[in-house]
Amino acid sequence: QAAFVWIADQVRGTAALDVGVGGGRTVPIVRLLTDDYVAVDYTGEMVDLCRRAWPDVDVRLADARDLQEFSSDSFGFVVFSFNGIDALDHQDRQRALRELHRVLQPGGVLLFSTHNKSGPAFGATPWRQPSSPESVSWTARYRMLRRAAALVLTPGHLPRSLNNWRRVRHLAKDEVEWGISPAPAHDFDLLLHFTTLRGQVAELEEAGFETAAVFDAEHGRLIATDADTSEIRYFHIVARKCGTTY
Repeated sequence: QAAFVWIADQVRGTAALDVGVGGGRTVPIVRLLTDDYVAVDYTGEMVDLCRRAWPDVDVRLADARDLQEFSSDSFGFVVFSFNGIDALDHQDRQRALRELHRVLQPGGVLLFSTHNKSGPAFGATPWRQPSSPESVSWTARYRMLRRAAALVLTPGHLPRSLNNWRRVRHLAKDEVEWGISPAPAHDFDLLLHFTTLRGQVAELEEAGFETAAVFDAEHGRLIATDADTSEIRYFHIVARKCGTTY
């Protein structure tokens, strides 16, 4: 919400591309800003789901790494939400950023979210998972009660998490500014790309963007690019296309 409010006046009424729209969670938000709107997703089932939910919206099957159906400089605003870009490996992530740069108009705005390699989720294990942002106010007794309740209410969670983590952990990477790690979400059944904030700023610059604003996902606060991010799970980043080439 904080990121959308920050960019609202900059992108209002411009052509918008919603990448990785999934079932359509972002549709009503982006359409508050513009009626010139196209949504795409990589998965056909999600495209069908979004079309059923929003029958008056132009929803298409497309790959963020190859947006060939859209000409260069087509959009004033591109959004890639819910850490969708983190489902790509490092090389494909760079390809996607170059494509997003290509379809944006000069000065156009990119809003996306991405997991923080310096935060608590990178390198998590089934027995050492990142705590909830609200947990700083919990008492020791309340923490124990929550753990006990989780074991009773979801008895298969820990065995499933352990099995998934053992299955994919050999694919993990740590390349200093970025890495690949099993993610606690979905019982460690996902491998996700993580990046440090410094690494993300450099990656955006290489793709032809400048970083305009960064918000932490825990509280929606605007943070500096050199801030301590050790408690932040992921970022919402606003970037702007610098020029016409990449």
